[in-house]
This record gives sequence, C-alpha cells and structure tokens, in this order.
Amino acid sequence: MWRKIIRQLFSHKIIMFGIVALLLLGIPFVTMGLINIGNSVFSVTGHKINPEGINNAEIFMFWGSYLGGVVTLLGVVMTIQYSRKTHFHQMEIEKLNEERAHFSTAITKLNSLAISKIWESFRALYIGTEGYNDADIFNLKQMIIHEREQICAARVELSMNTFILDESEKCLKCQKQCDIQQISAEFREQYYDTESKLYDCLSVINNVIEISVANARYRMLVYKNEQILKGDISEEDRKYFLEHNEAFRSKIVDMSALDEQLATSIESIANFHISGKTDLLYKSKSYYYLKKSNIDNLC
Repeated sequence: MWRKIIRQLFSHKIIMFGIVALLLLGIPFVTMGLINIGNSVFSVTGHKINPEGINNAEIFMFWGSYLGGVVTLLGVVMTIQYSRKTHFHQMEIEKLNEERAHFSTAITKLNSLAISKIWESFRALYIGTEGYNDADIFNLKQMIIHEREQICAARVELSMNTFILDESEKCLKCQKQCDIQQISAEFREQYYDTESKLYDCLSVINNVIEISVANARYRMLVYKNEQILKGDISEEDRKYFLEHNEAFRSKIVDMSALDEQLATSIESIANFHISGKTDLLYKSKSYYYLKKSNIDNLC
C-alpha cells in the first residue's frame, strides 16, 4: 500500500516538489525545536542530551549553506531540462517544416495536365501509309512511363518523409481532442482516390494507343490488299488476298467501348488540377498547423 502511495506521489511532480521543499525548509526548525527541548531538559534535570558545541546560530548557518547548494543544484537541473525541451521543440518544428515541403512536392507530381497532354498529342499524330510513326508512339509510351513513375514517386515521398499516410499509434491512444486523425483520414481517402484515377487513366490511354496502332496497321494492310485485288491477278491470288483481308478485318477492334471508358476516365481527372490539387494542399496545410499546435503543447 505504501509503495502504491509513493508511486502516485512521484507521478505528480508538483506535489512531490512541494513535499521536498517543506521537508528542506522544516528540518532546521525541527532541529532547533529539539535543541530547545534538550536545553529545557538540561535546565530541569541537569541531564545533557544535546551534542557539545551545537546551538541555534550554527544550525541556521549550516542549513543556510546547505539549502543554498540545493537551490543552486535545482536551478542547474531546471535550466538543463528547459534547454532540452527547447532543443526538442526546435528539432520537431524543423522536422515538421521538412514534412511540409514534401507535401507540395508530392502533390505536384500528381500531374493531370501531363496526362491530358499525352492524349492530345496522340490524337494529333499523323497516320501515314504504314500507320503511325514508330518514333512518335515510342515517345508517347515514354511519357506514360514517366507519369506512372511520378505517381509512384509521390507515394514513396509521402510514405518515407511524412506521417500523413500512416495511422499513428500515438494518435490512436491519445486522450486529447485533436482533428489530426480526421484530417489525415480525409487526406488519405482523397489522395488514394486521385492516385488511382490518374493511374487508371494512364492505363486506358496506353490501351487505346496500342489498339489504335494495331487497328491502323491492319487497315493499311486491308487497303493494300484491296488495291492489289483491283488489278489483274489470278483466281488463286485473288482467293489468297481475300482470305487475308477477312483475317485482317477480324483483327480490327471496335473502339467504341474503350473510347467511352477513356472519356469517363479523362472526365474524372479533369478538375483535379484546379480543385482537387488545391483541396489536397489545404488538407496538408491544416495537418501542418494542427501538428505544430500539438508540438507547441508538448503533445
């Protein structure tokens, strides 16, 4: 039971400090009281119980020097603790400022305009007698790969350099009322949704490009065979080219469903560059100020 009481007292630093201060200040007076009792006993009974050469003046001088040393030591300890807290606070603010810088960098990498540019560039390509130019298609493929890498890099940057994508155990166990969990959850939901839409849109564009290139190649082959069939050829050759034309035509994919899917996908990311990106930046800014307030309050 006594251990439990002592443990509870130590958990309340102010109460413990007050008890220690009272003991330090009270000991001189208790000692002087005992000396006075000893002197009274000596005057009445003649029996001396006080040590030789000790009086009230010497007690005050001893405890004065002793308390002065204790106060000095306490001052040094408090100064060290304050310096540590100040240093820790400064380090936490510096880390938070670095975290804030990574937010803007990562969100900027979610570039919906670049995806629209890829699609418009493909639509503007010239289809020659042999279909699309291989170099143009290669460049577009490289642009798609680059944007996919940017989306992945944004996720890595947020995961490695910020805590907004994590559900902090510290926050989950915290008893204080704070909006960080809610802001973080809203940011994660919107970020994952945007990331998914951008990546899906790139995948659809990539599929459209691949199928369009193949369709253009088959159409060119059909056209060339039709030109040959218009000429004077043998029945055996005619049969051969007709069969091949049917085979080429059967490989031409109907793009209507894919075009509709692409239109829906592009529409889903159309407003991200203005409203979506602004909303993510606003949520990251709210997260920053809430976390800064918690750091200031030693939370």
